Amino acid sequence: MRCFWPVCNFRRRLLFIFLFVPLTIGLSVALVVLLGSGDFLGAEIARAQPAKLAGGLWYLLLLAAAFLIYSWFATKLYANYLERPVLFVIVLTAVAGLVGVKVFLDKQAYWKGWVASAVTIAACTFFGIVGLYPVMLPSTIEPEVNSITMTAAASSHLTLKIMLVVVIIFVPLAVMYQVWAYRLFSGKVEQEELIY
Repeated sequence: MRCFWPVCNFRRRLLFIFLFVPLTIGLSVALVVLLGSGDFLGAEIARAQPAKLAGGLWYLLLLAAAFLIYSWFATKLYANYLERPVLFVIVLTAVAGLVGVKVFLDKQAYWKGWVASAVTIAACTFFGIVGLYPVMLPSTIEPEVNSITMTAAASSHLTLKIMLVVVIIFVPLAVMYQVWAYRLFSGKVEQEELIY
C-alpha cells in the first residue's frame, strides 16, 4: 500500500504540520470571518462593494475544502463521524450554510447571508470538536498516553461551582451596563453639543 505524500517522510510531515496546516486553518477562518463581515457590511453600508468582496471570497473557501479532504487521509478526525454517521449532519449544515451565503448574496438578501455565514462558522467549529472528541489535544508521540482528553482538561467541581456563581452575578451586571451605555449614547448629537 502506498502511503500519502506528507505521511511518508517525517521531515515533510513536520513541514506540513508546522506550515501548511496552520496557514490553511488561519486562512480558512479569516475567509469565513471576512465573508460574514462582507455580508454584514453589505447590509449596512453601500451594498455593492462589500457584497462583491464577500461573493469573491466564497470561491476561495475551496482551500478549506482541500484541507478537509487531506485531513481524511492524514488524521483520525473523521473516526467519530464514521462510527456515528448521524454526525455528518454537522458537515451538511456547514455546507448548506456556505451554499446559503452564496445564494443569499446573489439575491441581495444580506441579513440572511450573514445568518448563513454564522451557521457556517458554528458548524465548522463543531465539526472539529466532534471529530476530536474526547481528545481535545492529540499527541503525535504517544496518542493513547499523552493526549489531553476533555475529562483530563476539565476543572474540578469546586472551580466549576465558583465560576457558576461568578457568571450568575457578573453576566447580568455586564448586560445591564451595556444597556445603560447604549441608552446613554443612543440620542442624536445636536449642533450645540459640539465643542468645535
